[in-house]
Amino acid sequence: FEPLDMMSSSLAWRPQFEVNFASPHENGNPIAKQRFAAANASGSLQTTATDYGRFLLAALKGERLSKSTFHQWLEPVFHVPWATTEHLSLDPIKLDDDVAWGLGWGIEIKRKSFFQWGWLDGTRAFVLGDPTAQSGAVLLTNSNTGLRLVPEIFEAVMPGTHSAIEWCKWNR
Repeated sequence: FEPLDMMSSSLAWRPQFEVNFASPHENGNPIAKQRFAAANASGSLQTTATDYGRFLLAALKGERLSKSTFHQWLEPVFHVPWATTEHLSLDPIKLDDDVAWGLGWGIEIKRKSFFQWGWLDGTRAFVLGDPTAQSGAVLLTNSNTGLRLVPEIFEAVMPGTHSAIEWCKWNR
């Protein structure tokens, strides 16, 4: 995190986070803060919107990556199931034509944008970046209902239809 000056970020809990930590809520009720003692790349990131914004800016520019790696980073690898973020059966599925997973990022193929989203109990997050326009936004919330703001916020910041938002169903 240091090369990007992300000094308020870590994959494991640090005591200094106690003074700048939003209280999570689930269904309107406060819940206990999650403090991961060990790093888990898929879910233990502790960060701030400012720090994640620094990461987003670096991602938009391909900073600290070779041109080849930056190109590969944003290439679609696997199309996602159409209209669902989960697919648990072995039945054949229809794949989304415009949303795929790349190397760590979700990809909006037509717009050439990238995104990532996630949640833990009481928190939700969404980030969307457009390297062509050099624009993007980060939304971190401390509520299980926070992502309902995604369509309105990202329409204001990055106008137009976003297949990633439609795929995630926050606008339904």
